[in-house]
Amino acid sequence: MGLQRHGSASFSGLHSGSLAGPSSRLGPALAMLALAVPILIWPWLSGEMAIPWDAKAHFLPQIQFLAQSFARGDSPLWSPYVFGGHPQVADPQSMLFSPTYLLLALLDGTPKPWVVDTLQMVMIVFGGVCLMLWIRDQRWHWGATLIAALCFCWGASMAWRIQHVGQVLSLVWLPVAMLCLERTIARRSLIWAVLAGLVLARIALGRDQVALLA
Repeated sequence: MGLQRHGSASFSGLHSGSLAGPSSRLGPALAMLALAVPILIWPWLSGEMAIPWDAKAHFLPQIQFLAQSFARGDSPLWSPYVFGGHPQVADPQSMLFSPTYLLLALLDGTPKPWVVDTLQMVMIVFGGVCLMLWIRDQRWHWGATLIAALCFCWGASMAWRIQHVGQVLSLVWLPVAMLCLERTIARRSLIWAVLAGLVLARIALGRDQVALLA
């Protein structure tokens, strides 16, 4: 009985207190992630490597068409270059509903492959940081937040999808949605609820299998 009571108390303490406090601070994890990121993405930042296959054969032309349409003052909702015309607005891979690439298209009329690749890497790191914030809210040790972010950004799930930009973005927005939903419930916050709705809408508009699984 003594051992049982002692074990219960220890487990209770681990669950509620020992992972909280200074050990759950985000600063050390963010600092180490900031050191790791340039090293891990340097092959792409340096231009030595590019994200291959569908990222270049399919998604890059979509993003460039979007940007060139804005630059010319044309509507990006319809493409005259596919057969007799193609409704871009009906294509889930047109990037029309991606805030990130929509902003890029508005700012740069001729986005280069390196810019598109770099923005994808930035979004992946953004998703990792949001996952760290969610884990910090669970009051886990900062080491757990760092490991989770590294696994999320450079683990198998992200790596094998890297050429499929739409799926990558759906995966990136998942921890953002988790963070917003968690804070909506924990803080009973209307602002966080609105943000959660917007993020979930963005995931749904991705209309790929990752979005549906999310």
